[in-house]
Amino acid sequence: MKSFYILAVLLAFSSVSSLAQPSFAQDDEVQESTEADTASPDEESDEEDSEEAVESTEANLKEKVFPVEWYQPELGVTDKKKRTRVIISGKTIPNSYVYVNSKVIPVVVKTKAGPKIKYLRTMSALATDVNEKTKKKARYVKSDGDGYYTLPLDLPNFNVQLPVKIRPPKKSEFKPKAFQLNLKVQAQQVEVANLKDLKINPFSKKDWALWLGVGYNFLQFEQASPTIQADLAYDSFKAPAIFFRLWNNLTDSFDINFEYKVSPGNVSSNDDLTVTSGSYDWSIITLEAEYSPKSWQNKTLLGYATDYAVKVGFQQHTVPFIRRVQDSPSQIAEIATNDILMATLGGQLNVKVGARWIYEVFMRYQLPMTNGDVFDLTSSFTFDGSVGAIYKLNRNWRIGGFWYGQSHSYDYEGHTDPVTSSETSGDMSLFFSNAELRLGYEW
Repeated sequence: MKSFYILAVLLAFSSVSSLAQPSFAQDDEVQESTEADTASPDEESDEEDSEEAVESTEANLKEKVFPVEWYQPELGVTDKKKRTRVIISGKTIPNSYVYVNSKVIPVVVKTKAGPKIKYLRTMSALATDVNEKTKKKARYVKSDGDGYYTLPLDLPNFNVQLPVKIRPPKKSEFKPKAFQLNLKVQAQQVEVANLKDLKINPFSKKDWALWLGVGYNFLQFEQASPTIQADLAYDSFKAPAIFFRLWNNLTDSFDINFEYKVSPGNVSSNDDLTVTSGSYDWSIITLEAEYSPKSWQNKTLLGYATDYAVKVGFQQHTVPFIRRVQDSPSQIAEIATNDILMATLGGQLNVKVGARWIYEVFMRYQLPMTNGDVFDLTSSFTFDGSVGAIYKLNRNWRIGGFWYGQSHSYDYEGHTDPVTSSETSGDMSLFFSNAELRLGYEW
C-alpha cells in the first residue's frame, strides 16, 4: 500500500512539472528560454541582501498604497530586427530598483490556430547600459533622487505582458511591489492596454523652447594695419552679454533654431593711439537647422544615452574694426563695425544623465560669404563652439550654464582710409568668449 501512495505522489509531481514548462518560439522575434524564475537586482548587487532576505522583510511590513506613477511609454531606436525600442518610465520612491520580474517575458503571438503565448528572454529584451564589472547588461535601473526612472526594452511587435517589480531602498516603509503592464507594441507606437489616461513624461522632448540668458563677454582682439603706426591689440571684458533663443521641433529628425546674441565691448586709448567712440556691440544672428535621424538618437556614450546631430545654417555678424580718422598731429581712431554673413556647418551631441540633466556640446565651421562696406575678407579660418549643462526644474522650466566661444583669423582688403582716401589691406585675429546663465521654457 505504501508503494502505491509513493507512486501516486510521483505521478502527480511529474504532471505538475510538465504543465509548468512554458512554450517557446522558434524564430528571431521571441527566443527560446528554459527559465521562468524570478529575476532581481540581487544577482548583480553586492550591496543588497539575497532574495530570500527580501521576501522575509516583505512579510514583516504592513501593506500600504505603493507610490508609483506610470508615464506613457516612448519609442527609441534599436538595431534589432523585428523589434521596437520601448522606453518605460515613471516616478516612484527615490533610489528604488526597477526591473523585469521574470527571466522570460510572455508574448501573445497571433497564429492560424489563434493567439498563442510564447516567451522572450528578458536579457534579450533589455537595452540597459553594460555593467562595468560583469560586462553584461544591467538587470535593473535605479530611480534617481526625485524618484524618476527609465527602463529601455527592445520588444517584438506583439502584445507583451511585461512583469515589472519596484523594490524600494532598505529603510523604506514600503515593501516591494509587482506590476504587470499589458503592452500593445507596434513599429510606430506603443499602448498600455490596462492603464488609462497616462501622463506624458515631464522630461520628454517638447515642440517649442524659448530661452533667455545673460552673462559676461571676453574679447581678445588684434589688428594689423599699414596706416596706423600703433599697437592694435586689446582685451575687453564687459557685461551684460544678452542671449535669446527660439527653437522648434519640426519632426522627429529635424529642428529649427533661431538665436540672437549681443555682446558689449570697449577699446581704450594707449600711448600711441587715441580712440574715440571706443564702445561697440558685437551682435550675432543665427538661423540653422539641426538634423538627427532616429538612428543617431539614444546612442550610448560613456554609459549615458546620447543624441547626435548635424547643424547647418547662416550667421550674421557685426564685427568691430579699428579705423583711423586722423593722422596729425596725433593718431586718432574710432571703432567701426562691419557686417559679415557666414554659412555654418557643424555637429552637436547631447548627453542625457538621468531624467533631469543634459550636457550639450557643439562645434561649427564658419564660412564668410558676403561682406559689409568697411572691408572685404580675402581668406579666413573661423569656427565657433559651446559647452553647457541644462537642468530640468520641472515639466517646462529649464536652467543652464553655458560657455560659448569663437576664433577668427582672416585677411582683409578694400578698406578705404578716411585720411588718404586710399584702399588698405591687413589682417585680423580674435578670440571671442561668453559665459552665460540661461533660463528656458519648453512646451
